[in-house]
Parts: sequence; C-alpha cells; structure tokens
Amino acid sequence: MLHEVLLALSGHPSPLFGQHGDSPGAHDADGDLDILSPSEKGLLNSLGQLSELHTRLRTHLNGIAASHRSIISRAVATSIRQTHLARFQRKIIDVERRILTKDPSIVGAYNIVPLSTIVSDFGEWQRRMQWYWDAACFMRPDHESKSKDKQQECTGAALIDRLRADTQTGYPDIETVASELSKVAEAAWLRQLASWVLHGILPTHGADDFFIRLERSEEEPEKVVRNTVLLPSFVSKATASSMMFIGQSLRQLEYHSQQPGGRGTMTAETHALSREHSKHLARLDLPLDQLHLARAVSAIRQSLSQGVLQSLLPLSEINLLLSCMRRYFLVEDGDFALTLIAEAEKRGLAKQQGM
Repeated sequence: MLHEVLLALSGHPSPLFGQHGDSPGAHDADGDLDILSPSEKGLLNSLGQLSELHTRLRTHLNGIAASHRSIISRAVATSIRQTHLARFQRKIIDVERRILTKDPSIVGAYNIVPLSTIVSDFGEWQRRMQWYWDAACFMRPDHESKSKDKQQECTGAALIDRLRADTQTGYPDIETVASELSKVAEAAWLRQLASWVLHGILPTHGADDFFIRLERSEEEPEKVVRNTVLLPSFVSKATASSMMFIGQSLRQLEYHSQQPGGRGTMTAETHALSREHSKHLARLDLPLDQLHLARAVSAIRQSLSQGVLQSLLPLSEINLLLSCMRRYFLVEDGDFALTLIAEAEKRGLAKQQGM
C-alpha cells in the first residue's frame, strides 16, 4: 500500500484514491480497504487530496505555460512546474529511500511504517500545494481552462502584485515560495522593459501584456500610449513617464536616421549607448525596489539626453529658441507686446464693424 501511496503522490492513477479529476471530497478509501480504521482512512484521505491536487495542478500549469497570453504568467507557471514541483518529487523519492533503507526516523518496530508518519512528512506540502493551486487559478481560472477565454486570464502586472502581497501572509514557507516566484515574474517583466528602454521596440512576445502600446491612425502615423492597468504597482507615475519618453525618443531617432539626409551614425550611437544602459538594468536586484528602479531609469534617460538627443539639437539652437521665447512670449521685447495688442484691437474693431 505504501508503494501505491507514493506512486499516487507522484501523479500516477491509483485505485486507492479513485480517478484523478474527481471532486475533492471523493477520496474515501476503496471498499477493499475496510480493514483500515477510521483514523487510518482519514490519514489516507489527506494523502489522496494531496495526490489529486498535485495532478490537477501539473495539468493546469501545462496549459498556462503553453498558451497564456502573458509571458510573465508563462514564466511563473513554468517555474512552479519545473522547480517547485520538482522539489515535491524529490521529497517523495527521499521518503521512499528512507523506507527502503529502514531509516528509524520513519520505520518503526517490526519494520512497520506508520501511515501517520508519512502524512506528517508531507504535512508541509498540504498548504504549499494549495497555495500553488490558488496561484495557478489566479493566472487562469480552472473552469475557464478548457474554453481558453483570454478575458478571464490575469495580466502580468496583476500577478506580480499578487505574488508581492503573498510574501506577507505570515507563513514562512509561503513567503519563501512567493518571493522566489516574484523574482521570476519580475525578471520576465524586466526583459520586456529592456527591449523598450534599450531599443525602443515592444516585446516580441506578450506585447499585449506590456504597459506601452503603439496606436496608428490617419492623423498620426504612430502614437505611443500608456496603459496604467498593465503597470506593476511598484512603478511610480514619474518612472513610467520616463520609460515612455526613453522608448519614444529611441523610436524617433531610428525613424529620422532612416530618412533622406538623416544621420547614418545615429543608429550606431544609440546601439553603443544601449550597451551602457543595459548595465543599469543588470545592476538591479530582484525583487525590484521602487527607488532603485527609478534611479536606473533616470540614469538611462539622462544618458540618452546627453549622449544622443543633445547632438540632434545643439546648445546654440536651444539658446536661440529660449531667447525667442523670452523676448516674445515672456514680453522682454516691449515693442512686440505693443504691436500684438494693437493688432488684436484692430481685428476686434474690424469684426464689430462687420457685424
């Protein structure tokens, strides 16, 4: 029976617990196990629940990793499946090894392995597996997995915020796994951000889940817009504006460099700067800190302005434009103001006479 229990925990179907996929309450021991006491059946039932949850979770994660619209959710689902559930498998192998080697920590007198000891060994995984299942259903509700309704799937930003919140549940084991998955999610988001702030292009995969979008219309060939719903909560409005400015500037530089008479060396300059800017992002520790992220983005924006944008608009031209604004719009030149007022009065009088 212990062999069947361990096989079932590994995800294999077992007559001990019925068919996987049944309702959570359908774990009563089979009729052939009437020799077990009620307490033993209860212990076996708890292992059956863990077995079913593991199997359903693995199947659900496979679907999320294969077809979720958010690359961040795919990364988290893959991490749970390949890293976290692999720990559960190693736990099963460890328990089996201790049984076969007759380890006294699990094998009692007369080579009897108490079922309560097995349940106790997997006790820490009951809450953890339930948390994995809740996180997977947050990414894609279980009842929607077959219909693949994209509207029911969570965004990458919502998942990041959920994982950050779960690091403060008060359970040390949940805090650990939530922190690990939070790093995975934020690393995936950071890769999306890097393509925008380093090259001015939207992510190749999961662009619909990124907070920057490009809209095209007859009036404007390209308009950069920001969707704050797709922005993680640790990104401030000022930082998001700087991110938007950096990518938009890079796109404009790329566009003008391809026009007739454009500076062909501009692309080479931006590529050289992107290598320097990538170092600012590489220095960031995970999980991301709001202040450190803001500083990195600010440094990239300042470097871009001083290294490339300044060469497009030399200091002499900037001074000339500011001088014109000061003379005319700030009324340093009094003759201009008087002429403007006189012209306004003249047009107003002409309008009244024409009525």
